[in-house]
Amino acid sequence: MKRMWLGWGGFIVLFVIFSVVFVFGDNIFEAVEDGRPFLGESSASGGDVVTVDDVLSEGAVEDVVAGESGGEGGGDGDEESVSGCTRFQYVQYSLSNFVEEAECLVYGVGGCEQVRIVCSSKVFNMDYEIGGNFGIVYSLTSGNETIGSERMGKEVGARTGDVLRVEVVKDGLFDISSLGCSIDMEIVPKRWLC
Repeated sequence: MKRMWLGWGGFIVLFVIFSVVFVFGDNIFEAVEDGRPFLGESSASGGDVVTVDDVLSEGAVEDVVAGESGGEGGGDGDEESVSGCTRFQYVQYSLSNFVEEAECLVYGVGGCEQVRIVCSSKVFNMDYEIGGNFGIVYSLTSGNETIGSERMGKEVGARTGDVLRVEVVKDGLFDISSLGCSIDMEIVPKRWLC
């Protein structure tokens, strides 16, 4: 009876090994040869993997040298990670609770002559280890036309969230019903892959 269980146990172990090799293919062996942990096609946080060469070709040298990654608090340059690592990945995050409000402050003959626009959203850092600066650009729109933009950034720790909010007063002639905000992420903390 004991031999039968040992036989089935060996069969199950071999089955699992062959299944893993079949599903993940050569990526396992490439990761082991490079000395990095195997994380599938992308890394554990699921973001895009970017090489330093990609960033340098985009002209963002100061972003890499400043190294907005690092441990809790981020933002401090970490020259060791830049010189020792060649790839990084943006941490995962979520945006929620979008708010866009427009209020006419001064009414004129042709419509609203001065408007207050409030744009806000909550950013949640989904990473368990890396905190850092998250930056958003809120584009203020009137119909299909962009009438301005505002940047907002905050330090957000690992597994925490915060609201990024801007309030702008604009002069001009506006249709209050066509005013709004659009959001673009400008800064996201990075995790270095060595």
